[in-house]
Amino acid sequence: MSWLENLAKSQAQWLGFSDKEAKELTGAISGVWKVCSDKKKHPWHAFRVTLIMEGKIPDAPGSDKDSPPKMTVGITSFENLNVSKAIMTNSSIRQKTTSIEILAAASGGELIKITK
Repeated sequence: MSWLENLAKSQAQWLGFSDKEAKELTGAISGVWKVCSDKKKHPWHAFRVTLIMEGKIPDAPGSDKDSPPKMTVGITSFENLNVSKAIMTNSSIRQKTTSIEILAAASGGELIKITK
């Protein structure tokens, strides 16, 4: 998962996030990943990852110049991992994000949305 953490960190820095904010985002991603990839409960599992940037994006035509930038990392599992409670009650993860949501995915799995 280090590739996702590196991607999120570089994009956060490009958006003008502080080093602290970028570190919090990658820390939240790491925390969620640890819960989702617990080898005892989920020995093998595939995920789809999406990164969405909104608001004031440098050099992007049509970006909302009045909105502060934000980034959402979406991690989609293709089966229900039953991780909602573990993630939503983890204060370390929640303190590092602006918001975190877990939604039912059409595949029968879950979409975990981490926003900073």
